[in-house]
Amino acid sequence: MTPRAKLCIANGLMLAGLAPFALGACWVVAVLSYAQTHKGQMGGGDAIMMMVVLFAGYVFALVVAGGGALWSRAVARRDGAPRSLAAAAIRTLVAVALLPPFIWYLGVTLHIL
Repeated sequence: MTPRAKLCIANGLMLAGLAPFALGACWVVAVLSYAQTHKGQMGGGDAIMMMVVLFAGYVFALVVAGGGALWSRAVARRDGAPRSLAAAAIRTLVAVALLPPFIWYLGVTLHIL
């Protein structure tokens, strides 16, 4: 397989991995917007469901998109793949989407924040 094909597959993995996390985040924003306009009509189960959706989406994104980003970086370094601006932009997007929640979780867990 050529380095360019590997890079295309890694880009697809990164985008496919971020999609459920982005959809989950959009759903949470929609539910919170609904809750602000319809006070008292939502139960506690909705909050639990939001947390489950975000956690599952984040874990999926961490595994699939994070793995794709690592693979993309390895292909770009090892095989001397053509420098692709799209691959670099998607890797940056993955880092921006996945690192802040992870750093926040570590801070909360280690009582740093």
